[in-house]
Amino acid sequence: IFPIFLFISVTLFSSYFALHHVDPHHDGILLKPALDVAQGKIAFKETFNQYGALTVFLQAFLLKVFGFSLVYLRLSAAVTYGIIAVLLFSLWKHFLPRTAAGAGVIFWILSAYFLSRLTTIPFLPWSSVYALATQIGAILALFLWKDKKKSVFLFLSGVLVAATFWFRQPVGILLFPTVFFLISLDAFLSRAHNLIRTLACYCSGTIVFSLPFLLYFIDVGALSSWWHQSILLAFDFGNRLSNRYSFLPTFRAFFPSFLHVKENTLWFLLPISVIAATLWLSIRYITKKVFTEKEEKIFFLCAVCGVSWAQYFPVSDTSHWFWAASPMIGILFFMTNIFSKKITSALHVKKYSLYLSASIILLIFLPTLRDDIHGIKYISSLHYTRLESPSILRGMYVEKPEQELYDGVTSRMSLYFSLYPQKTYINMTPDALYSAID
Repeated sequence: IFPIFLFISVTLFSSYFALHHVDPHHDGILLKPALDVAQGKIAFKETFNQYGALTVFLQAFLLKVFGFSLVYLRLSAAVTYGIIAVLLFSLWKHFLPRTAAGAGVIFWILSAYFLSRLTTIPFLPWSSVYALATQIGAILALFLWKDKKKSVFLFLSGVLVAATFWFRQPVGILLFPTVFFLISLDAFLSRAHNLIRTLACYCSGTIVFSLPFLLYFIDVGALSSWWHQSILLAFDFGNRLSNRYSFLPTFRAFFPSFLHVKENTLWFLLPISVIAATLWLSIRYITKKVFTEKEEKIFFLCAVCGVSWAQYFPVSDTSHWFWAASPMIGILFFMTNIFSKKITSALHVKKYSLYLSASIILLIFLPTLRDDIHGIKYISSLHYTRLESPSILRGMYVEKPEQELYDGVTSRMSLYFSLYPQKTYINMTPDALYSAID
């Protein structure tokens, strides 16, 4: 019952923010290629798309089924957040008490970037949202394989790793070798002799899911375009933003400054907790020569969190921190509990361990939660108008100045096409949304 409650409550909570405000730049980056594909154009070949093929195909499908409006992409992301809430709870309860896992999910959604007063980025149906769901699903399938010893979960993990890549390639491209390593490590720790068969099962899931995409792009002559837009462009983008991957910009991206912005404390400490957990588990294995089932699962999750941490780079902001660090919250809860037990044990007050742990968690989350609660009050206090035009934004709620902007754009575009029905236009702005208005 509780997972159902989590799904419904998180979906409804996210949906409110999904329907408010429009970002013509970021929304346009996703909406324009999805519209083109939904209208019959070939992804990457006949429309530009810098993110994963599965993202544009899924969003094109949603537009084709429900209608050509941004609303349906936004709501799909809200539903995905509901799914992620259930997946996080299912994942964390493998090594946390159910109460702590549930609390972790509540803290997670209340830390969402789209609630903050400090960000100008609204709720987005970004590729990272879908990739986060499949990434968590992949490690959860690995946990289930460990518990049930059934190869179907290993195959499923391979499928979900591949889906993560096709949703958002920078995450998936690192996730595949990481899970490959973890399966090999498990074989070493358990002294298993069927490593080749186990890896083949995992790889077959990845291949079975990926092959149709590659064959399709070869068939329509879009493989080279996909490679340049989805792979090479990502490296070029990182190169430009980090000044050719210079140390200082890269370091600042992975370790956000929190000295002057207290709200960044959480996003700095989450990766630190993963590093601490990895070191603690490594030392325990060196001294004891064995991992418990729980410790091995936490080590597996730490490795996947390390991959997810890569999303802090090259764009280091609250949205990317949120998508990257979501799975790390369970690790932070676990390490805080370990730390509290050791401190209270040393002081001979073990009965206060839970209180200390809860206090530390609240202290870490407090700056972010305080900002987000103020953000919720601010966003909900604004006066909104429902958009009816342009049609691609019908159903979205915006403030009066935004409505006047989009009404003006729609009127001018309608006048232009009435005067020049055979002509098209070039969008010279950085906002792809305006290219989707017809």
